[in-house]
Amino acid sequence: PTPRPDFSRSRLREDGSASRPTDALARRASRIPATVLGFGLGLAALCKLTGLLLFALLPCCLIWPRARRLWRSLTAAFCLGLLVINAGYLFEGSLTPIGQYSFDSPPMKAVAAFLPRWLPVPLPRYFFQGLDAQLAESGYTAYLLGQFNTSGFYTYYLVALLVKTPAPTLLLLGLACVYGGRPSWREMPLMLTAAVLFLFFSLSGHKNIGLRYILFLEPMMAVWIGRLLASPTTAATWLRRTILGATVCLGGIALASWPHYLPYFNWLSGGPDRGHRWLLDSNLDWGQDLVALARYQRRERIAEIDLAYFGRVPPEVYGIRYRTLRAGEAPRNRYVAISANLLWGLTYIVNGDLNYWPDDPAGYAAFRARKPVAILGHSIYLFHVGEGAMTAK
Repeated sequence: PTPRPDFSRSRLREDGSASRPTDALARRASRIPATVLGFGLGLAALCKLTGLLLFALLPCCLIWPRARRLWRSLTAAFCLGLLVINAGYLFEGSLTPIGQYSFDSPPMKAVAAFLPRWLPVPLPRYFFQGLDAQLAESGYTAYLLGQFNTSGFYTYYLVALLVKTPAPTLLLLGLACVYGGRPSWREMPLMLTAAVLFLFFSLSGHKNIGLRYILFLEPMMAVWIGRLLASPTTAATWLRRTILGATVCLGGIALASWPHYLPYFNWLSGGPDRGHRWLLDSNLDWGQDLVALARYQRRERIAEIDLAYFGRVPPEVYGIRYRTLRAGEAPRNRYVAISANLLWGLTYIVNGDLNYWPDDPAGYAAFRARKPVAILGHSIYLFHVGEGAMTAK
């Protein structure tokens, strides 16, 4: 068999001088088109506002000594990324002087007070105002392990990663840490980016409302797991079989979870039907199962239900025939449907009615002791409350 290359030792150039692997990597990196990186940065920010953090972290790549001569390519990628963002908004309000904005968030007010009023902002007006609106939002209720607060939990995103990431991925991640060898300089930008962003969201405590705020860690974890394939330890039979088995399990989990990916919790945490013990909000219930409820109502020929649904979309859009079940109110129909968030105490707009937001977290607690006749998509609990209700047609 062909021997595996030894990346731990220096190699010789044609002139006989020593050449480290990082030299070759730097040469390869310098040939990567800056346009690819620039488009990637711009599209990431257009898809998710937090993608702007990637622009702030781009200079961190320069901590890699052999890549410091790439600053021209990185600068070009940075500028192209901004151009992509502006193009996505058709350049509406681009380069508007910062003095013409009115800010609501303390961070943006501080920045505006420090900078000269004539300075143009290299972003579209509505994109930039959206950033201010996000920073100005407050009053979110955080939920973790059965506890509520309004200041957030430092361990929120750590727990979310552990219970929402498939167990085979966690296994491979651990193996990559143990058997992947010592981290090299070329891996430092990846590690630093992941660490800085994770700490930023964990310590800020601003929005403990969903794993989606650190979803960027998942592809980074996949890159880190790839270290196993470059490790000499991979030659071990047991490790190859473990990697293969974990990969097959991941495929099986993806198929078994379809189409209910949003409320997914790994089997170590008890699965999606027990997800409410760990997390609520967009980790479990975002009103995504109104379609399933409408189908159930038609299939079972239920004339009307008492409904308390977590979300802003009016249920009648999907053809659901319902009466709003208010917090603490006795049901009038035979069937009652309650969203998981409302059932377990997270209050929000009910049934798309912007004028009704219950204040009592225990408003629907009376139904927690009941056994549901069905849990639709893991997020809507359907109860049969007996006689005294409207007769089904």
